[in-house]
Amino acid sequence: MLPVATLLFIAVSQSAVGAGPSDFFETKVRPILVDNCHECHGPEKQKSELRLDHIDFILKGGEAGPAIVRNDAGASRLVHAIRYTDPDLQMPPNGRLSDESVAVLEQWIADGAYWPEESAQATHAEKPVFDLAARRKSHWAWQPIRETTPPETASTWPRDSIDKFVLAKLSENGLTTAPPADPAQLVRRLHYVITGLPPDPETVRAYLKDPSEAAYVALVERLLASPRFGEAWARHWLDLTRYAETFGFELDFPIAEAWQYRDYVIRAFNADLPYDQLVREHIAGDLLEPRVNPETGLNESIIATGFWNLMQAQHAPVDVRLDHADRVDNQIDVLGKTFLGMTISCARCHDHKFDAISTADYYALSGVFRSVRRQIVPLDPAGDIAQSISDLSPMRSDTSTQLDAWLKTQTSAPIVVSQRDAQKTMDAPPSSAVPFATFATSLDGWFTSGQAFGDQPTDSAEWFVSDDRRPILLAGGQVHSGRLALRLRGALRSPSFILDHARIQALVAGRNAQMRLVIEDYFVREFHNLLFESTVLDIAHGDELRWLEIAGGLEKYQGCRAHIEFIDNGDGYVAVAEVRFSNELFAQVPIESTAPAATALANWRAGNATRAEIALLNTLIVNNATSFPQELRDSLDKYADATSKIPEPVMVQALAEGSPVEERVYIRGNYKTLGEATPRRFLSALDGANGRFGTGSGRRELAEQIVVETNPLTARVMVNRLWQHVFGRGIVATTDNFGVLGAAPTHPELLDYLARDYQRNGWSTKALIRKLVLSSTFRMGSVAANPADDMRDPDNTLLHRMPLRRLTAESVRDSLLFAADNLDSTMYGKSVMAYISPFMGGNRAPKESGPMDGARRRSIYLEIRRNHLPQLFMAFDFPTPDSTHGTRNVSNVPAQALVLMNDPFVVAQAQTLGSSLAALTDSIDARIEELYLRIFGRTASVDDIARSKDFLLKQSKIYDGSPGTEFSNPHSWTNLCHALFMAKDFIYVG
Repeated sequence: MLPVATLLFIAVSQSAVGAGPSDFFETKVRPILVDNCHECHGPEKQKSELRLDHIDFILKGGEAGPAIVRNDAGASRLVHAIRYTDPDLQMPPNGRLSDESVAVLEQWIADGAYWPEESAQATHAEKPVFDLAARRKSHWAWQPIRETTPPETASTWPRDSIDKFVLAKLSENGLTTAPPADPAQLVRRLHYVITGLPPDPETVRAYLKDPSEAAYVALVERLLASPRFGEAWARHWLDLTRYAETFGFELDFPIAEAWQYRDYVIRAFNADLPYDQLVREHIAGDLLEPRVNPETGLNESIIATGFWNLMQAQHAPVDVRLDHADRVDNQIDVLGKTFLGMTISCARCHDHKFDAISTADYYALSGVFRSVRRQIVPLDPAGDIAQSISDLSPMRSDTSTQLDAWLKTQTSAPIVVSQRDAQKTMDAPPSSAVPFATFATSLDGWFTSGQAFGDQPTDSAEWFVSDDRRPILLAGGQVHSGRLALRLRGALRSPSFILDHARIQALVAGRNAQMRLVIEDYFVREFHNLLFESTVLDIAHGDELRWLEIAGGLEKYQGCRAHIEFIDNGDGYVAVAEVRFSNELFAQVPIESTAPAATALANWRAGNATRAEIALLNTLIVNNATSFPQELRDSLDKYADATSKIPEPVMVQALAEGSPVEERVYIRGNYKTLGEATPRRFLSALDGANGRFGTGSGRRELAEQIVVETNPLTARVMVNRLWQHVFGRGIVATTDNFGVLGAAPTHPELLDYLARDYQRNGWSTKALIRKLVLSSTFRMGSVAANPADDMRDPDNTLLHRMPLRRLTAESVRDSLLFAADNLDSTMYGKSVMAYISPFMGGNRAPKESGPMDGARRRSIYLEIRRNHLPQLFMAFDFPTPDSTHGTRNVSNVPAQALVLMNDPFVVAQAQTLGSSLAALTDSIDARIEELYLRIFGRTASVDDIARSKDFLLKQSKIYDGSPGTEFSNPHSWTNLCHALFMAKDFIYVG
């Protein structure tokens, strides 16, 4: 019996034969469209830009393309929607049409979609034209950097060009410059700006004695050369790259080796790495000629790419394709804001509402990030691993000669092995399985990282040494991670493919290794495989090649992009000979009989031995190993000893190239509704439309287009960031948004002058900071020369004085340690485990806690756990590491005073400092002077000393101080220190 829908279709077809196309359309088709479609897709409203009241509009379609294909109902999107077979595309949305109505529309389309001769009425909801060229032309940020000349002035106040620009703007607005800062204020300001730390008392005393220009310049140079400089400015940069060491969300899993990226940034700023090179390394460091650290021998360039992996990540996304789209969106958001000061991600669902960025631009960049993979790569410091591998070559040659001679003696007799024990069959892919990869002569387009797999498959007469120092022979045509040494690490990754089979079958051998199916680049399954339990396969059966498979539940991910990984973490090995795709179970095939051993040996030498022949030869080795001549045994021992001494690699987060992807536009941001393909390229407004990226992901070309001097954004954005950290506010206040909704520059000519100067000085960050802090503008006091100036320029946007600035959370903590002489200046290394207070516990808190004082290390070396950020940091506006934060919030809330009053860490620093002062034998005045220098960076006034003495005397009475000990009670000194820590003078810099 035929289905109802089919019977209706036949009935409608017969009805259509009896009536002419005009009658059928007017009596059957148009009423359905008018009654069910025109309310949302008619002349008054066009959802998804689709209009269904005239054939011209229907054939044109909406965001997703044409609504119908004439004469082909099955290929028509309209029919797909009204059939209600796709839960993501069902129209009308308030209920399915009747079966008869569905059949009418199907028949109408199949017959050519007749429409009478009538004109199409203009729509009442025309979509605004997206004129990218007009937007680019109308907004200042897209214009080329201008050559600007400092204005002339008769004033003697300017020291350099910066001051001339600032003074000219002040003069235009009737403002005057503030008097110079006093020496103590200036030296404290300078230290915090350059190093993020207060000056030590000796430096303050020395500068107060000699506040000359030469002394100031020398102090600037010393601070710029200090390793503390890199720590301070790296922390600014980490705000941009949303640095964290856990993935957040519910379970907050760790991001392995994230600290290596943090240390890279510190080294880069201390070395004054040119900014254009810093950008290149961040975007494409794995593709560049390695920049080798002379001290560690590390390839610095590739470490920079690890920042792309520092995003938040869910542990069990129900929709893995949406999860991947969200992760790529975060990467594009960080790219746009950090390097270009543009909100590119606003174009994910539609052309940017304000800026010259199209949806096609967004998906062109999306294709770049869909063409890369995340990896934890083993680096070879100073090439020591490569040298060790090279040293193995002569030993391997000698051992091969001796092994071959011994095998010849063992196979000279006509030994034949028929079947393996009692087992008669083995697993093998069914005949319907689709070959995906073989490795007869090459890696077949697969990617490798690390030192283990090499760049070629096994050939003739290959072998490796097992843990028991026994040689194991290898068949040709396999990719083997242990053939040179079991100690080596590496990964083998396949090209991308669309998952359309239920089983991934691989012919493999190995132990302590893994085969992984990576779906939509999802990686958190290594911690929690709730929804991906079938995508990881442990390889542990040993030396014999066997067919294994990843299967079970893969039907859920049909249509997703995927790739395969084989991972060797250095404590085992994996060999891969073939990979196939299948929808069927393994077949049982007879175990092949072996040829005579002499034939097997000849085939092994030629590289074409079968699995059974290799098994025979390895069986002979096991059974006759006691007959090894001493020379062969010594060679094997020597080789094994050499491999055991291969140095351990340094593991770092990084990107790796994958298969190039031409991403299609997601209509309204929905990956299930695809538009046109977008070739990988840069933003059209920056001439990206004229240069499609070539082979690979295109990151190399992307990096070059970002740093090219004709790009007006990159230099301006970074110069503005440096200005903000020196002067407290950017020339463009919205440091991450130079677009239409961002702030206009207060000093546009100065911004362009500095941007061009930055480029011409080799993108030197230290040179620009030096120029800024040597200016008269920086050396002004924080009190206006004329109270009326604060009325004319209430937000100090024109810099008539230096702003009063609150310390960052990290500087507050570091200053507490510094004042107590507790700060450990050790640099680099794994982060100090986060301190988990009793109030931060719960069933999802880390099981272990780090020390309350963070091992006294500087704040940049504390572990940043997304779900358990330090309480003191949170009180002082530490940014949530979700995306770029070029400007931190600065609040003034009760929690800050309460933290300084009650936090055990703050109390502990007060106790340490107080006890040390109480134990001194210096005069009371000298000790108070030391205290003020350590906490406030200035000498104590007469009133300061008098009030401090009075406080100590009153405290002594509370603690029952006996006569003569009023100023030596450690409790009294502790409370004085604690009181000063709570003063505004401590956390604010003028």
